[in-house]
Amino acid sequence: MSHIKILILLAGILSLNNPSVFAQGAGIEWDTLHTEASRLHQALEWDRGKVLAERALAVAQQSVGPNHQDVAKSLALLARFYRRDSIKAEALYKRAFDILEKNSEVDSLSLAPTFDLLAFYYKDQGEYDKAKGLYRRSLKVFEDSYGSDHPDITPKINNLAGLYMDQGDFELAELLYIRSLAIRETALGRDHIDVAGSLSLLGQLHLSQGKYDTAIWDLERCIRIKEKTEELHSGALLVNTSQLLFLYEKQGQFDKAIHLAARKLASAEARVSSGVLISSTLAELAHLYRIQGDHDKAEALFKRALPTIEHWYGPSDSLLAKTLEDLATLYRTTNRSDSAQPLEVRASSIRKLERDQSKAGFFSADMKRDLAGTEKALGSDHHHLANMLDSFAEAYLSSAGDYATAEPLYKRSLAIKEKALGPNNPNVATSLERLASLYRATDRPDLAEPLEARAAKIRAIKR
Repeated sequence: MSHIKILILLAGILSLNNPSVFAQGAGIEWDTLHTEASRLHQALEWDRGKVLAERALAVAQQSVGPNHQDVAKSLALLARFYRRDSIKAEALYKRAFDILEKNSEVDSLSLAPTFDLLAFYYKDQGEYDKAKGLYRRSLKVFEDSYGSDHPDITPKINNLAGLYMDQGDFELAELLYIRSLAIRETALGRDHIDVAGSLSLLGQLHLSQGKYDTAIWDLERCIRIKEKTEELHSGALLVNTSQLLFLYEKQGQFDKAIHLAARKLASAEARVSSGVLISSTLAELAHLYRIQGDHDKAEALFKRALPTIEHWYGPSDSLLAKTLEDLATLYRTTNRSDSAQPLEVRASSIRKLERDQSKAGFFSADMKRDLAGTEKALGSDHHHLANMLDSFAEAYLSSAGDYATAEPLYKRSLAIKEKALGPNNPNVATSLERLASLYRATDRPDLAEPLEARAAKIRAIKR
């Protein structure tokens, strides 16, 4: 007998002995099914989870009728399994929302998670006003229940801040994130792990704004706190570490970047199961030494990185090609063209294989559909659309070597960023540099030079 069947059978036995336990709800069987379906969704076991979510909905409707709040909860959960089917998901979410609107206990604390689910859906669809109303409602429920200074309300504040950030309203997002940080520092102490979470969010916000010095301060403090309870190889901390390494490199703080990358490498090497991380970090550290001009250390690390990358990522992976190209650049910089050439040939063969594997248009259909959906939901000038265009351009370049397709994507991304973020935002400089790099790769230095000059002026602005 399966695990879930045993749970349901036990639930049925318990309900017989205590018929009044779930008199006001959909019952123990529903609760068991709903809980297990939620767990399976988090575990990405969507096929099994959807079956249980559908059964939970049927049990709820049979037990308490079509308009009960538990039916709304089941509808909202089931909708999450239909995220790729927006028509089906929207129908389920709207039905759940209609039930909650008519329910006399609609603002009870237990229903706040359902508001959050609905808000997330509307946010994902670009219906920000609807999402904003639901996030505010969820926050108010928690404030009324816990008070305005309780740490339990901070996830709700962060949800609302994230929505403003997605809309490009960085000032309002920053105010909310700062409020959340202040609540956590006061209630939990300045070195609590939740404080690190708030600093991580602020770091990402300031990075998006191009406030690099502030973002560095946020992330340095975040990492100091997290290191007390986490290793540098842990998932969330790896993200923060990568962000900080990016900022150090952009700001020319190579000594700090090398120190952080070396610590990250030492942490990975302390674990037997960190081969993938070790190999990529070796390449990362070697790249930093090369840029700084410490060619001996860089070469030694590149030589260590190459066999481990090939072992863990495979002989045709783009990271291997990139590392071969990086070492080849080092050899050419140090007047060793004979050593550079075989590396370039091997990297070129990997790139050609990638092009051959994707020349049938592997990316095209999905990219066009996602791009059209995002543009419809967010508008043609939203900064998220620019990020998507950049990602697609990079994919065409790295996997297909398709400069002709990548160029208009980069150009459109640049135009969107200039309008959405302002002409002197560092993200605009990044777009200018990418487009200039494409021009140089296609032997058009006359087009690349003015873009590089403009990017350099933006980078020189003190922030």
